[in-house]
Amino acid sequence: MEKTISEYAVAIDPVLQSADYIVSQFGLGSDGHIAGILPRSPATHASGLVTGYVGQPFTRVSVTFDVLRKIDAAYGFVFGASKGEALHMLDDEILSVVDQPAQILREIPEVYIYQDTIS
Repeated sequence: MEKTISEYAVAIDPVLQSADYIVSQFGLGSDGHIAGILPRSPATHASGLVTGYVGQPFTRVSVTFDVLRKIDAAYGFVFGASKGEALHMLDDEILSVVDQPAQILREIPEVYIYQDTIS
């Protein structure tokens, strides 16, 4: 795991450093997770570029909020009725990124959300 985290960080660091504009694409989990960062997981407190942790249902390696805060434009795709509540929770200005990691989208300058159903 540590080797994977390290190699991932080494791979993305020069890309992040040299980019003039960063665009990213995300899904939204029904629990409000984004980019592999589960609610109340160790990843919600991680720093640096990449983190890894054991989460249900499997071990995850993800970029951190530090990386997500570098994004200039994000495109979110929300498919499935089970994700409707998580999508509506994005409007909750009091909810933290620890409780709903997708709240990080509120910190990105441009965000576009596409969904397949209205919940």
